[in-house]
Amino acid sequence: MARPSPPLFVVALLLAGGWATPATGVPSDEIDTLISQLPTRHWDAAVERLVEIGPPAVEALTAATREPGHVRGRACEALARIGTGPALDVVHAAARSEEPGLRRGVVAALRFDDSERGRAVLIEALGGDPEPGVRAVAAGSLGWVGSAAEVGALIDALTDEAEWVRVASAEALGKIGSAEAAPGLVGALGGSRALQRQARLALMEIGAPAVPAVRPAADHPDPVVRWQAAWVLGHIDGEAAREALGEFEGDEDWRVRNEVAAAWESRVVDSVTLYPETLEREPEMGSPSTRRDGTEVVV
Repeated sequence: MARPSPPLFVVALLLAGGWATPATGVPSDEIDTLISQLPTRHWDAAVERLVEIGPPAVEALTAATREPGHVRGRACEALARIGTGPALDVVHAAARSEEPGLRRGVVAALRFDDSERGRAVLIEALGGDPEPGVRAVAAGSLGWVGSAAEVGALIDALTDEAEWVRVASAEALGKIGSAEAAPGLVGALGGSRALQRQARLALMEIGAPAVPAVRPAADHPDPVVRWQAAWVLGHIDGEAAREALGEFEGDEDWRVRNEVAAAWESRVVDSVTLYPETLEREPEMGSPSTRRDGTEVVV
């Protein structure tokens, strides 16, 4: 396949000899041209080059964090990826801005900053920012750079008043993969449909270490939680998951029995098929891995 042509502004800079390495000096007009591309569809190429330029671009990028629209968030991304002390100082300070758009851009950029200070900024935003959009993006970034130390903050966010924050936190916990998150994720199996789905996928990502927390769900009074827990165990390989799944056999709820039966047929199942007439009679009880018409669907 032929390589795509570079953006015209890249060609212009090449012809002008503006792509000098930082060691030989970077013309200020090159940096200015790259900054001017941040609001355009060529922004990603501009960010890549600004990151290559590194510290000499920090001053111009700092000024760009005061620009409106997407420019400031893209400038923050470049600064976070440059990763020097002065660059990160600008990003971390911008997290205290009164403008939600800038704060959202900052927490998105911090997915490139795995420093302890950067994670502290994300935790603060997750737990205290008044805008749910900022909290949700902060949770997402913690999924990329977080460790076991951040699991507690993400577990707390599973009860956030905004659903998309709860869902983003469950996804982040799955990416981090700590068994410490499993009890909180099991509790989330009784939440909204979107949270149920993300919680069970996160438990599946954690895998065998999550089994001790999922196993007691066999006695949970809510059949939806038992049903979701059976799905999780059906998607985790290993003897412990098989033993735990046995405790769900004979459940009074047909959805739970259906998931258990499917798991025994195939140790790791992606779908379950129910009779269409059953779904028509009880459509709200369709399997989490089944369409309303009874056909299979991969979750």
